[in-house]
Amino acid sequence: MLPSTRFKKTLLKFFGKFAPEARANVKTVAMDLNFYYQDIVRACFPNAQIVIDRF
Repeated sequence: MLPSTRFKKTLLKFFGKFAPEARANVKTVAMDLNFYYQDIVRACFPNAQIVIDRF
């Protein structure tokens, strides 16, 4: 089930439920310019390239 909020703590907990091996396989993450999203991606998806959507 998807998280009901987009707070950093909530998203870290949500993505932390996935196996580290699965998260390591993520190659690209697209996001808006929310400051916390980059922190979350770097913490949860160590091999992912971040693509910023300005809109």
